[in-house]
Amino acid sequence: MSRPGCNRGCLLVIAASLLIDGLTLWAAVSLARMIIGG
Repeated sequence: MSRPGCNRGCLLVIAASLLIDGLTLWAAVSLARMIIGG
């Protein structure tokens, strides 16, 4: 997945989207734990 046109900005966008996905998943899991364990 290393295209010549994929510069640092492109990698930054990919990293940001992965980070947002991770945070969303973490929030969903913690919310589910709160509801189940409540």
